[in-house]
Amino acid sequence: MHINRWLYTTFHSRHHRLYVPYAYGALYNHPFEGFLLDTLGAGIGFKVTGMTTLQGTCFFTFSTMKTIDDHCGYAFPWDPLQLITNNNAAYHDIHHQTWGIKTNFSQPFFTFWDQILSTKYKGSRADRLADKKRTEKTEAEK
Repeated sequence: MHINRWLYTTFHSRHHRLYVPYAYGALYNHPFEGFLLDTLGAGIGFKVTGMTTLQGTCFFTFSTMKTIDDHCGYAFPWDPLQLITNNNAAYHDIHHQTWGIKTNFSQPFFTFWDQILSTKYKGSRADRLADKKRTEKTEAEK
């Protein structure tokens, strides 16, 4: 939905109105996109993998919690959901910025797909306040 301009502007751009992601906005999207990806896609995945009802319930609950956690805007060092994979709030935050919208598609688990498909953000993050302060501190110490 990021590569095809029509799909992006018609459906997915609604989710990217959130330049500063927050937990309650994690599942904020167009109703058609929600049905197609979250309901139909998840249902097909559930059937194809042969999960039991309990396994599916656990998997979908965990996936929803991880998606919300990745959109929360915080990367707490003690957060078990962000320790499980290297895809976390800081990683996904880049995806919601105007300068990173065509990158970091991995959601909610595995960033290796961004490595394989060359969609991992490699540019400067100096416009982020925390990175700017870190850079200034490093330069001041030299």
